[in-house]
Amino acid sequence: MFVYVTESNPYRRRFHRDESCSQLTKGPAIGESQEIVEISLDDLPGVLPCLRCFPDAPRARSAHQYCYTCDTGKVRPCQHNGGVQVFMVRTVRKGSLYRDPGETFTQARYVWPENASKYILV
Repeated sequence: MFVYVTESNPYRRRFHRDESCSQLTKGPAIGESQEIVEISLDDLPGVLPCLRCFPDAPRARSAHQYCYTCDTGKVRPCQHNGGVQVFMVRTVRKGSLYRDPGETFTQARYVWPENASKYILV
């Protein structure tokens, strides 16, 4: 099956059934419009169907618990409410007393389990 995505990043997660889909043809917030390309669905990793093209496709929903130990005021992942610790590779944009611009470092943080596959696990 062939589907449509934008040319700027053919490996985006969201794919479309028609090349005339309003979500695919709408203009970007900044810059020029991207060209629409046709690609095989088998070549796309971790795909999600467009809400307008596939209205009956199942959608995964997850509920997250508030952590009374950390008490951040918002529902955020932590070690107490089911968050998974991952490592993120960060690049310094602005120089500081301890780091130079362009320098990379790893940072540990907690993410929800459904997003853990996008990061390096501990």
